[in-house]
Amino acid sequence: MQPMRRSTTHLLVMCLVTSAVFLLGAAQKSPCASTDWIEGGVHRPFLCESDLPHMPISEQLTGDRRPYLDACEPAERPCDEYPPLTMYALRAIASVPGQGDPYTRFYAVSVALLLLCALAITWSLEQMGARTILFAAAPVLLTTGTTSLDLLPVALATLGTLAYLRRRNLLAGFLLGVGAVAKIYPALLAFPFGIDAIRRRDRRGAARLGVGAVTTTLAGNLPFAVAATASWFTLYRLNASRPADYETLWHLAARLGLHVPTAVINAASLIAVLAGSAWIGRSVLRRHPNTPAWMLAFPLLVLLLLTGKVWSSQYSLWLLPWFALGRIRVLPFLQYQLAEVAEFLIRYLYFATVLGGNGLPYAFLGGIVVIRAALLTRCLVLWIRDPLPAAGVVAREPRRT
Repeated sequence: MQPMRRSTTHLLVMCLVTSAVFLLGAAQKSPCASTDWIEGGVHRPFLCESDLPHMPISEQLTGDRRPYLDACEPAERPCDEYPPLTMYALRAIASVPGQGDPYTRFYAVSVALLLLCALAITWSLEQMGARTILFAAAPVLLTTGTTSLDLLPVALATLGTLAYLRRRNLLAGFLLGVGAVAKIYPALLAFPFGIDAIRRRDRRGAARLGVGAVTTTLAGNLPFAVAATASWFTLYRLNASRPADYETLWHLAARLGLHVPTAVINAASLIAVLAGSAWIGRSVLRRHPNTPAWMLAFPLLVLLLLTGKVWSSQYSLWLLPWFALGRIRVLPFLQYQLAEVAEFLIRYLYFATVLGGNGLPYAFLGGIVVIRAALLTRCLVLWIRDPLPAAGVVAREPRRT
């Protein structure tokens, strides 16, 4: 069985939809990308806030500092808090010459890079025969596409998925490894992909996938881990010690009186992801033996987001390609997406209360956190009942050598 062929016209339409949705979100946040906003205290609507325009200062990129290799100046917020590829992508963006407001220029260059990433995801989904519109027109692409650089690892993870479905295992591992050097989560996809290869009795392919992922991840991290251990370890040290974010179920539990130590949360989250993924995977493959194991990436990522103590609204972008690759109905998907949008809006109104006393109390944010988690859990249950890929998504048979 061959994958469904998509016309060039369909691809162009999907690219146009992706560009329109993404650029509309970029335009909505552009008023906050200026010196007046970042340094001058001239506050425009708070909902236009994005992390990107702040990064030249927060990551100390205004001079020639090399991330990790050159020490950060003392500051309230530590710099070098992202993985190497993300840090050096930010370094490259900051180095682009130009005139005018430096924060506006930094944001504009970031938007250009992220648009290319979004279009790469669209192209990859079209090549796989997925329901690309679920990515191209997703509400969270509009609200969070330009919040940070998360579309970079999402693009690499999606390209890696395409390579795997084309049975280019070493390339798939390489792309997942590069993605992991930008954000850790793409490396996790190597596990369901490897299980799928083993179930198909393609142990050589599984080995090539693993070698590609591991060697690339190590090659992107080891030079900095050796040359600047303390700076490279900043990301892991901060994530291990930080308390649960406001928009997590862990923080809500603390608000309700159930205070769990951070170390216990770290362990419980890891156990929940590992044990939950294993249980779901075993159950699904037993009840639906025709399900390709690579689709187990969806519950793995869902559990990672539901049980983690760290949450940023752009993390929801990680799931979009997997909704497009699966068969969850459009209505439950849209209901979950609207909850993400509501959370995006309410979180800033709550932070307005924290900073200035003129917003919403935490009860509203806590309520939408529960609703979002419930709707995402519902999507997971629906996926468990029907875990097969979308009708047009068919992997190529492995090459015979």
